[in-house]
Amino acid sequence: MKNRIKITNTICVLIVGTVLSLALALTCLALFSDDLFSSDDPGQSGGGASLGEEIYKDYFGNVEIPSNIEYPSELFSGDLPSEWPSEFPSEFPSEWPSEWPSEWPSEFPSEWPSEFPSEFPSEWPSEWPSEFPSEWPSEWPSEFPSEWPSEWPSEFPSEWPSEWPSEFPSEFPSEDGGIGIPPDDAGDNKIAYIIQSDQTERLYLKGQSFGNYTGNSWTAATQYNTLINGKYSAAYLPGLRLEANSARRYTVKINPQLNQYVYPYFISTATDTVQYSDVVAVGNANDIYEVYYYLSNPQNNIYIPGIAEYEEQYRNFVYDNYLYVDSETYRYMSSLIDANGWSKYDADIIQKIAGYIQGSAKYNLKYDRALDKESNIAISFLDEYKEGICQHYATAATLLYRSLGIPARYTVGFTAQTIAGQWVNVSYSNAHAWVEIYIDGVGWQYVEVTGSSSTVPPDDPDYPDDYVITGLNIRPERVEKQYDGNPLAPVNRITGFEDWEKRGYSYSVVVSGEAVYPGVYRSQIESIIFYDPDNNDITSRVQYNTHSGTMHVYICELYFVSDAMEKEYDGKIFETYPENYHLQYGELIEGYTYRITPNVSAVNVGNGINSFDVEILDESGNDISSLYKIIKVCGVLEITPTSLVIKAKDATKPYDGTALTCNEIEMISGMLAEGDRLANYEVIGSQTEIGRSENIIDITSVLILNEHNENVTSNYQIELQNGKLRVTKE
Repeated sequence: MKNRIKITNTICVLIVGTVLSLALALTCLALFSDDLFSSDDPGQSGGGASLGEEIYKDYFGNVEIPSNIEYPSELFSGDLPSEWPSEFPSEFPSEWPSEWPSEWPSEFPSEWPSEFPSEFPSEWPSEWPSEFPSEWPSEWPSEFPSEWPSEWPSEFPSEWPSEWPSEFPSEFPSEDGGIGIPPDDAGDNKIAYIIQSDQTERLYLKGQSFGNYTGNSWTAATQYNTLINGKYSAAYLPGLRLEANSARRYTVKINPQLNQYVYPYFISTATDTVQYSDVVAVGNANDIYEVYYYLSNPQNNIYIPGIAEYEEQYRNFVYDNYLYVDSETYRYMSSLIDANGWSKYDADIIQKIAGYIQGSAKYNLKYDRALDKESNIAISFLDEYKEGICQHYATAATLLYRSLGIPARYTVGFTAQTIAGQWVNVSYSNAHAWVEIYIDGVGWQYVEVTGSSSTVPPDDPDYPDDYVITGLNIRPERVEKQYDGNPLAPVNRITGFEDWEKRGYSYSVVVSGEAVYPGVYRSQIESIIFYDPDNNDITSRVQYNTHSGTMHVYICELYFVSDAMEKEYDGKIFETYPENYHLQYGELIEGYTYRITPNVSAVNVGNGINSFDVEILDESGNDISSLYKIIKVCGVLEITPTSLVIKAKDATKPYDGTALTCNEIEMISGMLAEGDRLANYEVIGSQTEIGRSENIIDITSVLILNEHNENVTSNYQIELQNGKLRVTKE
């Protein structure tokens, strides 16, 4: 269901085969696009025109090519219903699902909704509601309830509950946090919980963590089903560390008004309701319950027999499941990482990323809702809209941490400011989203990444009337199309003024330029007038630089892909070969060739991108890439950990009243990558009396560095074996 295929005209199902065949014969398939022609000087106004005209005559002849037509490669899979509804909607959705349900309901509604959801459910409900909502939710649940609620809520949540409440609230929480879409006005005072703690503190009450990012939502996370000592989930790992450090334990009483169980971080095993899931908080939310917890994450790593081995196994699971980033998002996040010089091994990298995300946008409950309809919300939030709410901050931060190789999860729940000994209300407006970071040897730790709304906007009442807008760099909006013999005209729109437009400012512009034959051309701003929110001409108070725009007419789209590949960590950049890159769709003119240059930098364990550059060459070897629209889809490069088995050495001595220790180890299997070295380890073991005991390597003390003194321990899957210490009779 993930494939989305655009349909620009209403298609009659009975003639789809004929239309599809014609469309596929005349157009090139478009799936993804890279902006390859965004430089300030893409070429002279006539650059490529004469060559394009010659190509037109040789390549197209007199064939008339339709433009702006895109059809799906497949319309249906599965069975069609035996009966169709009495009326079809006035408009079909802009996107159809890649698969239809295997079973249709016995009856269709007499009227269809004004909009279809972006994806259809895998199963349909046994009964339809009496009325359909005006808008459908962005995601459907994996299963529908056997019965629908008697009334629909005024707004739909981004995800559906596993059980429906007896009544819906009139409004969902003002901050989504995986619970609902905020209303237009700030805040909702409806009470979600009433809590009492024996400590004054800001608590993060966890509801659920999620798995992979889809571009506009998060999928369900994979649960780890192995329990600590067969009793507790991995959620208890930090609490067990704190208990071993003799940390003070606190109590919070929770009186739920919302049918959703939550708990604070760093919970204790003394809590009555045992958590068996490392993903979602589960428990009875129908009555007051108590949770025992600790206030801070453990700083000292005390070896706890049994727990350390469990944590190591769970850590491998975490690295396998919480580092995935799709190729488009990874490329964007990698550009931020490179530009800022970040490394996962920086001592304060967690705080650096949190601070960057907090300062990257303005917190605004009245953010432009068009953001949530973008194909990649995280990129759009950071790069274009630059304002939003906690879900947007947490989504972007989770993906940035993952792109650095730091396991992270998008998590939702509630925040609460407690006052020691007092009952306090937690309203729906306290619903929140944040990031969980996995700390090796310890467990999950929450990180606050949401920014503030303290930035003073230019339209503030106290802002001076004669202010000057400075630092604008504007250019005509890029336009492009496939060659069809008709001129490509520019549009009278610019880029570089978006932040001011969101504040009510506007402009009128005249852009010149024309392109007919395949090639890249310039467009120019001829004149422009700027207006304030009251429609006053403020052009004299705007300082700006103009740049030329881009107009691109292309012969056809060339769709290149690179292979997804996997290897074990060896300390070297992932090596690729020519056969790992393919021209998937599109056709070159006879005599033309393409040249692919890999651009791969993946070294460490995790997911990298098999990125590459493409050039199109004519018979003389000249670069004529501008005559085509080049689309690149990069495969994922997965580097898996190298397995090591390290054993503490055995030691024996006769009894002499002193302790027998042995801090030596030996490599049983596996080997370090070239240039890597075992820089630190600690063996815990001592035997004084006659007898024997275990000689144990502390996993948290193992440190492997590369030739640049960077910590590469996480690139190894380390199995530790105990040695034997034996004291014999004299």
